[in-house]
Amino acid sequence: MDETTATAPIAGYIWLILVPVPESPPGLYLNIPTFKLPTLCIRPVKLLRFLAYAILGLEGCIRCNGNLVQDDEGVEDGAVYEIKCSDSSSGELTPSVLVLFINLR
Repeated sequence: MDETTATAPIAGYIWLILVPVPESPPGLYLNIPTFKLPTLCIRPVKLLRFLAYAILGLEGCIRCNGNLVQDDEGVEDGAVYEIKCSDSSSGELTPSVLVLFINLR
């Protein structure tokens, strides 16, 4: 595996961090092309919340640079978004998700 780790998305993409991993930043994330979003949905931030729920069962809000992002806002090219779990979602990963994450590395 390449020793260099990307620290930000390339132009034309955004990241959605699902599981931050301090030892290996940015952790488990989706690299999403921004040009595809308008054809998929009219509320891209809401789509990000849906993806977090559909993939890992995480419920919460989306943040960008620590700031809360509303569902009806657009996304910024090259930005890093992350899901912040609500109280109803512990944010703890099940063993099967951990195995998936390890196998993806």
